[in-house]
Amino acid sequence: MWDSPAAVPAARLIHVYRTHGCQCVFGWVKSLEADGFVVRLFEYETLQYVRARHHAPEDLRSCHFGTYLGYFVEGHISGSTLHWLAQRHPQGRGVAYRLHRNGMLPRKNTTLFYNKQGSAQELSDE
Repeated sequence: MWDSPAAVPAARLIHVYRTHGCQCVFGWVKSLEADGFVVRLFEYETLQYVRARHHAPEDLRSCHFGTYLGYFVEGHISGSTLHWLAQRHPQGRGVAYRLHRNGMLPRKNTTLFYNKQGSAQELSDE
């Protein structure tokens, strides 16, 4: 679709970094591409450097990580959340997807937005 990386509009381009053993990233990448994003996928031994460079919280560590328009993207963030970031350009560090696994209590998984100070707030339903 695009002839070169420079031709891809910034609002459509996401960089995704994965560790060697990560297989779950491929489903997420496929869903982002279905939403119209161009994904540049990189594989590293460790994601420590890229996470630190984008000021991702220490307690959010999965087997893959993304960057989008200067924000960190941790977990299987939806395309609609990325569109929200592109439209609103909120002041902050990034977004993360938090899974709730509390035994028998059904809890909704949540998307968190991290402000410049590193505090998180839950995003409302998209």
